[in-house]
Amino acid sequence: MDPEELHEMIKEDSELPPHITANGEAKRVSEIENILLTGATGNLAAYFLQQLSKLESVKKVICLVRPRGQATGLDRLRSSLEDKGLGEETEWDKIECIEGDITEPHFGLPESEYNELASNIDAIVHSAVKADHIAPYRKNTKDKADVRSVNVFGTVNMLEFAGHVRSKHVLHASTLLSVTTTNEEDGTLGEDWPTLEEYSNVTNLGYPVSKYVAELLIAEGVRRGIPCKAIRFPLILGSSQTGQFSMHNNHFMMRLFAYLKMKCMPSAPTPAVVLPVDFCAKTAIQLFFNEEAPSDVYNVAPPHPQLEQEFANVAEEMGYPMEIVEYDDYIKRVKEDGEKSLLYIFKELYNDVDFVNSLYTSSSVEAIQKWLIDSENFFVSKKLLKYQPSFFDEVEGSIDIIKRDLKYAEKIGLFEKFELTKVA
Repeated sequence: MDPEELHEMIKEDSELPPHITANGEAKRVSEIENILLTGATGNLAAYFLQQLSKLESVKKVICLVRPRGQATGLDRLRSSLEDKGLGEETEWDKIECIEGDITEPHFGLPESEYNELASNIDAIVHSAVKADHIAPYRKNTKDKADVRSVNVFGTVNMLEFAGHVRSKHVLHASTLLSVTTTNEEDGTLGEDWPTLEEYSNVTNLGYPVSKYVAELLIAEGVRRGIPCKAIRFPLILGSSQTGQFSMHNNHFMMRLFAYLKMKCMPSAPTPAVVLPVDFCAKTAIQLFFNEEAPSDVYNVAPPHPQLEQEFANVAEEMGYPMEIVEYDDYIKRVKEDGEKSLLYIFKELYNDVDFVNSLYTSSSVEAIQKWLIDSENFFVSKKLLKYQPSFFDEVEGSIDIIKRDLKYAEKIGLFEKFELTKVA
């Protein structure tokens, strides 16, 4: 698909149907009692669910779960949280499950059930996502679980629900990968609602493009009176308590394992923009329930991320010394390893220079250039400084987060599984 075709598809997909609008005033956020959680079995959603269930003001969290196999939605939900060590920390008497599909109109529910649900819900935490870092953004797919169906059409269906019967608050989980702009005044990372023109010259990576389109839809929902806060997360790593992380579509961690196995990493300066999953959930929930924070988009990122190249020091501490090589040499080695490479499943990316550059830097060449000029302030969110200043006191260093996750990986046998060998 050429850039013009991509732009036209983005334009078409970002048009929110005219019937979707607010329906009266939503409750105050302090009065929210009943919440609908989408994508409930996902990694971030598990921490949303656990933390929401502990809030005294929240009486019920209803989880929208896709029907799958013999296990019930609640069984799958319990299994997901127990696998993460969250089962005993969750108030299960507050939790209900509804089997439905975010990609279907009315979530695939009977009209009476959909109307009743819309009458009872005060807020939506929208974390349903397809995080496919390989597939492009495209039409004519029969896969109802692709990035466009889940991340874009799912957002349309969520916004329709947010204005059905009565208005509901929305917390929308987004990503910093959707950001392509910088602030003209100071060169920091853009923190405004996106505009249609921003994605005119970017690589067609399905996940960030779909999340950008979703933000366009959310922004239009806000203009029509639906109260929404979009939270842009960085790369989400493991729990701050245990280091436990999800390997599903986790290109970042697989890349670190590849560095360890190849005993080398690229020299191109890259910020390690990472945060623990439970800290991300906590930050988003605090922003969501902050009465003073308006409907807006918020960048949740470590203000001063360390360089990914500092990982070489961590590797040496753990007994895996490595050399830092030129970027082209690193890519050459990845390709030469072929099927032996831990990055083989991402092989299509490494056949396209634009894909690789986007994957390792940013969706925008302009953004990464501005970061190189002023790395001290580039990721500092002025909105978090205003509405949640405690965030900056609680953020951990990027390398400490990575080190904890790697120790967890070693503990559960992933180093052995990937045949990583220490240097004696």
